[in-house]
Amino acid sequence: MTCCALPRISGVGGPAGSKKGREAVYRSDPDGGPDAQPPERNDGSAICCPASNPPELEYGYMLFIARFTNNPERMGLLSQYYPAHLEWLKEHESAILVGGALRTEPDTAPIGGLWIVRADSKAEVEALFRTDPFWVQGLRQSYEVLHYSKAFPDKSVPV
Repeated sequence: MTCCALPRISGVGGPAGSKKGREAVYRSDPDGGPDAQPPERNDGSAICCPASNPPELEYGYMLFIARFTNNPERMGLLSQYYPAHLEWLKEHESAILVGGALRTEPDTAPIGGLWIVRADSKAEVEALFRTDPFWVQGLRQSYEVLHYSKAFPDKSVPV
């Protein structure tokens, strides 16, 4: 597999942002010598530069951050819909990899939520959360969906 070009660590070549003087430099040989090979993932595919070719695209999916702000006028209903929300999250755990409440302090009421979602598009993420009981019942006031690229694509950490 061909890996994307990275600026040489040694400083040889053009400026980091220019195409002139750029060449592949792999972690297995930081000097980019003749024995350099692209590093591999567990499945044997090469790891490429996230800036130009996010590794998620090679896996056939993308990662997103979905960040929600709670509706302060509806927070009195949180405990009523929380069990349905948790059940809904369990039903969608193949897409919602990590989810949880956001608070300003550990002992304060949640002001929103954050998910890391595996999906094909932003539209898919939006369609998904619009079926969440918290959204359906108006407990969420606003949202933001952002593309997310892991700094260490092969690292998996229990949260």
